[in-house]
Amino acid sequence: VITGVLLRERSTTGSTSIRGFYGRRIRRILPAATVVIIATVVVSYPLLGPLSGEQTAKDSLWASVFLINLHFAATGTNYLASQLPPSLLQNFWSLAVEEQFYLVYPAIVIAVASISWRLSLRRRLGIVLGAAALGSLVVSIVQTSTNPTTAYFSPLPRVWELSLGGIVALSTEYLRRWPAPISAVLSWLGLASILGAGTFYSFSTAYPGWAVALPVFGAALIIAGGTAVPERGAERLLRIRPFQWIGLISYSLYLWHWPVLTLVAQRRGTGSLPVSESLLWLVVSLVLAIATYRLVENPIRRSPSLVGRSWASV
Repeated sequence: VITGVLLRERSTTGSTSIRGFYGRRIRRILPAATVVIIATVVVSYPLLGPLSGEQTAKDSLWASVFLINLHFAATGTNYLASQLPPSLLQNFWSLAVEEQFYLVYPAIVIAVASISWRLSLRRRLGIVLGAAALGSLVVSIVQTSTNPTTAYFSPLPRVWELSLGGIVALSTEYLRRWPAPISAVLSWLGLASILGAGTFYSFSTAYPGWAVALPVFGAALIIAGGTAVPERGAERLLRIRPFQWIGLISYSLYLWHWPVLTLVAQRRGTGSLPVSESLLWLVVSLVLAIATYRLVENPIRRSPSLVGRSWASV
């Protein structure tokens, strides 16, 4: 999505507005994230006690500036196997990685666009992203075997995942020419890859390493296959209204689900909840996500007084 936006802006205006880019990112990300961070800190004190509340407050400082992944990497928090209660804001690590990537990505686009090559901007940027993806994947594989905690939280082993999304966006003109039957098969294969990873990966899976390739390539195949708009692709399932509705509120749901489920589990003194209770509290997360989407996320993101004034957003 971000690569597509930057390319369209470049083709229509001939430049890239850093101020406009960060204004859009701030309106999209910061309001809902701030609400969840503050709410989580406030409720952690009475429900989990002052010690847990204080730790959540400390974590919130890192989360609020999108550095919590580096904080977890430095403190040795193991997202999968730690015996200590996980942070109520631990899910913010992936949001931090994303924002760290986007901190430098517009500058990369500007630098690549300024190079006087005979190749088109799409090809030049594709070469840069391809090289970054290859190097990052190697780092992911090596670091997972030597320092799995750092490999999980560090941005470097994750660069290739975001770069692959950019490469898909750069390839849209080529992907549109693919035969529809092939595109349909690829999109279903991508969906099966994601479901397979979610079903068969466990605590013993060395992650990210090689294992991360299955869900990441799966997501890329769904998007790439859907570019040709095949009639029998995975979008036949993904375009039905309930899935589209979940997609609309997915960001707010991502923010809320982990603090809610983790808070309840720690309140009970257990590492995890039974499936039935998890589903119940997931419904609570869903309600909170809907409220956040309608009252905070969407109104601010589309505010007429902010959309046309990037500095106001900042």
